Amino acid sequence: MNKNLYTICANAPKNYLYLPKELRRDNKYDYNYELDDSYNNSHSKSVKLITKENSIILDVGCSTGIVGKYLINRKKCIVDGIELDAKAGKKAMEKGYRKVLNIDIDTRQGLKQLSELEQYDYILCLDVLEHIKNINELFLQLFLLLKSSGTMIISLPNISHIDIIYHLLKGEFNYSPCGILDNTHVRFFTKKSFLQWCHQILKDNNLKFKVEVVDNIPFNSLPIYSEIDTKYRDVIMKQIIKLSKKFLHKEAEEVLFTGQYIFEVTKIN
Repeated sequence: MNKNLYTICANAPKNYLYLPKELRRDNKYDYNYELDDSYNNSHSKSVKLITKENSIILDVGCSTGIVGKYLINRKKCIVDGIELDAKAGKKAMEKGYRKVLNIDIDTRQGLKQLSELEQYDYILCLDVLEHIKNINELFLQLFLLLKSSGTMIISLPNISHIDIIYHLLKGEFNYSPCGILDNTHVRFFTKKSFLQWCHQILKDNNLKFKVEVVDNIPFNSLPIYSEIDTKYRDVIMKQIIKLSKKFLHKEAEEVLFTGQYIFEVTKIN
């Protein structure tokens, strides 16, 4: 069960906002794999968006440096990292990062340290913003660290996934150790709500920018947890899709079956 819990992409069979000790891992984000740009995940799709070799990149929440290693070796980039876990940051340094700052970007002191960094061609926020309480201040500070025409690449889970909607109809909102309802997530976005928030915060601060959705990671595998799921799920799912099409039209199935979205936010001077 422990292993299976860490492969859940949406609702868990029960609420794991609190995770019993016997089911915990020391560090669930301590990734240990070689990045391949053919994989269908946010890391692999995001590195394809970095088109310029020798770019200077800030990797926010870099963990053990899987993404940076790829960019350093394949695209000759210079990569700095930010990672709260000092052990993970040390592993990123071993993979060739120029520096890794062990700072808490969800604090005023961390934002101050962040403001003292140089400007970057790209800033990566891959599965990061959903964990941040101080999200408005952090987002603005990161945007200001971009060079002219620099780009933030952001991946976020999609809270409007059909599995979330289905379980809400049953009165369930079950956190899990990972995925869309990761029990450390404090912010939730749909594609539309992210775009609205992004426009609002940047326009309100008189900043020129372009923001767009550039990719998505589908999640079509829906687990069955109960007899109710077995009996009614397919019927209810069809009704959700039918109703969604009245509001979302051709976008309905994309929105309902997307697990993560990838956005580009580009600075314009």
